[in-house]
Amino acid sequence: MGGTWENNLLIKNSKISVGLSYIGRLNSLFEENKDLGQYFWTPEVNGSISHEFPKWKANVNVFYKLYGQRPGFQTTGSGDQLKIHQAKQDAYHQLDISLNKRLYNSITVQAGIRNLTNITNVLNTATEGTGAHSSSSTSIPISYGRSVFFGLLYQINK
Repeated sequence: MGGTWENNLLIKNSKISVGLSYIGRLNSLFEENKDLGQYFWTPEVNGSISHEFPKWKANVNVFYKLYGQRPGFQTTGSGDQLKIHQAKQDAYHQLDISLNKRLYNSITVQAGIRNLTNITNVLNTATEGTGAHSSSSTSIPISYGRSVFFGLLYQINK
């Protein structure tokens, strides 16, 4: 459940895109604990800027996305001892950039960087179990980090 708004602005050789989302995830334990709400709501914001350089047959693209704080729940115990607690995953963002250069009518060289901000883990208030084999880690992995990519694209039909 949720909603999304997106808009584009074209200015000469540039395109600017902006989007907003508000996403609701169903709380499957709502009947057990109505204090947590029936849905967990998360905002997201995304944007991109693309600019064409016709003289050089090239373009540059920048992509940004903000993932808002994501609420959730954690359960401890079982049966009559089941307890449900509010948990949350912190907000984080990602930034990508790519460059494309057309060499011939059907061949394009591409290079870029994904996750320029190098976000690898996000803080989470949930804990992992109790006892000798429990983890007190309060972060969860969301990406392997910054990466560089190169590509060669061949377009068969035009």
